[in-house]
Amino acid sequence: MSNFLIRNLDDGVRAALQLRAERNARSLSAEVREILSEATKENPPANALEMIDAIFPPALRLTAAECSAFGKADHKSDAPDLS
Repeated sequence: MSNFLIRNLDDGVRAALQLRAERNARSLSAEVREILSEATKENPPANALEMIDAIFPPALRLTAAECSAFGKADHKSDAPDLS
C-alpha cells in the first residue's frame, strides 16, 4: 500500500470529510480512500446519449438555432426527399 499526503487542505473540506466519515461509520482515512476509489473507477456510458454527453459537453454543442440553420442551408443533396 502507498501513502498519500495532501498539503494545504482547507479546514472546511477536512470537517466535511470528517462528518461524511462519521455518517458512514468509517475513519477519516477510510472515507478518503473510499472517495478516491470511487472517483477513479471507470463507469462506461449506459447508452449512446450518455456517451455523446461525455464527449460533447453542453458548451460545445450546437444551439437549436444553429441546428435549424443546417436545414435551411441552400445545398444540393443526392439524398431522397423523405418528407
